[in-house]
Amino acid sequence: MGLASLVALDVVGYSFFVADARARAQAAGASWGWLSEWVSSTPGRASLVLVGLVSVVSFARRPGRLGAGAVALGVLALLSSAHTQLFGSPWRHMFFSGLCLLGWLAGLVLTRVDDRRRDESYAVTGARALLGSAYLSAALSKLLYGGLGWADGTAIQASVINQTGLVADTWLNAYRSGVAFSPTLAAAFAVGTMVVEAAGPALLGPKRIRALAALGLLVMHFNIFVLTGILYWESMVLLVLFGLPLEGPLEEPAERAPRAPRSAVLLDVRVFVPLAALLCTGWVVGVGYQGFRHHEQPEPSRSQDTPAPSPAPHAGVKRIGPFGSGSDLAGWSVSSLHVDDDALRVKMEGPPGLAVFALTCEPSPRAGPFDLGDAHIVYEGDVPDAEVQAIGEALRQEIERATEGRDVCESWHAWRGDAEHLEPREAGPSGP
Repeated sequence: MGLASLVALDVVGYSFFVADARARAQAAGASWGWLSEWVSSTPGRASLVLVGLVSVVSFARRPGRLGAGAVALGVLALLSSAHTQLFGSPWRHMFFSGLCLLGWLAGLVLTRVDDRRRDESYAVTGARALLGSAYLSAALSKLLYGGLGWADGTAIQASVINQTGLVADTWLNAYRSGVAFSPTLAAAFAVGTMVVEAAGPALLGPKRIRALAALGLLVMHFNIFVLTGILYWESMVLLVLFGLPLEGPLEEPAERAPRAPRSAVLLDVRVFVPLAALLCTGWVVGVGYQGFRHHEQPEPSRSQDTPAPSPAPHAGVKRIGPFGSGSDLAGWSVSSLHVDDDALRVKMEGPPGLAVFALTCEPSPRAGPFDLGDAHIVYEGDVPDAEVQAIGEALRQEIERATEGRDVCESWHAWRGDAEHLEPREAGPSGP
């Protein structure tokens, strides 16, 4: 019932997320395929929500409902795929309910081999297996993408600063500041994160081991929430459902069933080892390819159907909106202004050094400390983030005053049009 409830919530939630992603993609001028067009349309979303909820209710009413669960999983896959194409990147935190449902259905397939249609013991094991594999994949992906350097804690420090802004006026923000400015503590959290994620397969172990693995992952998620405000609540609910012994003692029963089911043949070493090797090979190839794309193409395309344009030279201009070359702002001086394909860039010089702020309305799953709704003010530079908080806030306030309650993205578009008609300065790199 718990898994079915999460699947139902995701089916309904995705319908709203897909509608929002469609509106954003239309505003950005993106294109998409016919399937995403139908799924994201009002009739398509309404039809999928209706089919998904009916199948989830059918799946939850009686044990062993393989067909109903498969239909619900298909609805989730369609909604998730359309959202990924429209939004430009997947929301992996919403994969967990579908992943556990897939494991549940795989377990039901084994019980069908034994002609035990209402037995869901293998289904629970299948859900635990894929839940644990997701965390193991997260740990190994960090190593493939970032190497051992990921363990230095820099990624954690950047996430904390980006999400909170570090206004140290409460004990909570003091804790966040301590992590952000303590490389040793941040590195310890980074290593701890990889250790508990790598222990994900322990969810298949005995009750005591399973409970320890689940508790470690729950503590990790809670710490992420405290540090960044990001709550992976669905993952935490699934860890409670499939990891913690909600009933019965921690010890395993002393007696085992005297006869192995016929489906045990499918788990025989001669079958299991080649199958596991095939799955592992597929995982390595898939994640390795994504890692290659991540390093070789850091700027992905706006949508799957629209290839990313070649970067154009940064066009220097004399003025962008209220900002003019050489003007002062909060003790900083505007060094140069540039117009790019996807952003307006303001390069500032101040006592700490050189700081570049990109003004963009490109879709982003996370909010920054200086953002104005859908308008993102992204800091790009080597000066520590804590030293640019004042100028970033002053930049945001200046933009608020200049837009005077109008839509910020529309104002930036107008600024861009005006800037392109000014005499350009000598082009130069916008990075610090």
